[in-house]
Amino acid sequence: MENINSLQTLSPMVAFYSIFLAIFMGALFMHFAFNFKFSPKQFAIYLESIQQTPLYALTLPIAIVWTEKHVRKTAQENCRKAMELKGNEAANHYFTIFERPAGRMLKD
Repeated sequence: MENINSLQTLSPMVAFYSIFLAIFMGALFMHFAFNFKFSPKQFAIYLESIQQTPLYALTLPIAIVWTEKHVRKTAQENCRKAMELKGNEAANHYFTIFERPAGRMLKD
């Protein structure tokens, strides 16, 4: 369960990185597609102007904190629901989660 929570918490990092990389690569591709005539100094300025690192550094911690709160809330709700189960419901919950073959979990 802890590994799943960790993956869910870190998933915004992958999404943010992919978005910012796509924006940067699109702007870099635009330079070569339209054959801009930049001097080496102008090209360096162009690369620095399309760079998304400062924005990435500011928004990623916000996204991770928000996601961590969401994951924690979801885990607490699941724990509360599991604790409210009585007798046969608890046994069925246990067998459903822990003793189901991996192949059947994907089909349900």
